[in-house]
Amino acid sequence: MSNPLYEQVKLKVEASPLAQASSGRNPFAWREELYQAERIRSLAVARAFSNLFMNICSAIANLDGAVNRARTANSLSKLEETRLADIGLKRSDLPGYVAGIVQDAKKSISESPSRKYIKKAA
Repeated sequence: MSNPLYEQVKLKVEASPLAQASSGRNPFAWREELYQAERIRSLAVARAFSNLFMNICSAIANLDGAVNRARTANSLSKLEETRLADIGLKRSDLPGYVAGIVQDAKKSISESPSRKYIKKAA
């Protein structure tokens, strides 16, 4: 498996006046081609570092969300049963609420499609 950047530079070098040994052309034109090859390489390296930086930032953001969910679960698990009941939670539903999976019963009933059709029919 070959590197496409290497192949592109190789083609440019092989097509250069020095490689062709043609007379009448500037023998120092290879500097421009070398400059272009260096520019292409620097753009590829910059893109690689940009992707690496974005992946690291994404991982840190995901870790931050996990830490916040763990803190929320910890603080809710320290509450007494009566306080949880006042809020409208059960201890068994705490992991689901923290993860955002479980909805409040009143909210899920009011948003259900069948309830909307019943309201229209009435």
